Amino acid sequence: MNISTLQMLALMAGGVAIIVGLAIATTSKSRLIKAGGYTLTAALIVAVAVAVFTTPTEDPETARAESIVSLLLLVAAGWVGLHASRAYRRK
Repeated sequence: MNISTLQMLALMAGGVAIIVGLAIATTSKSRLIKAGGYTLTAALIVAVAVAVFTTPTEDPETARAESIVSLLLLVAAGWVGLHASRAYRRK
């Protein structure tokens, strides 16, 4: 799989943003900010999953691995989204 430096930097920046979103979500006392942190994290995880899934490849094993990783990332985004809705509904 060929990946450019710009793509690698974008994925690394996305990873840092996901960590910041989780930090906001887990340290805030406000339910709106907590839900917003989880929502930001879920959106960024979906963006990374889409980027991984749409990366062109010619090797069938690499394509299968990308698909599996993308599906796992989408499951993680769903889990974070569930926490976002729970954080918003808590009083």
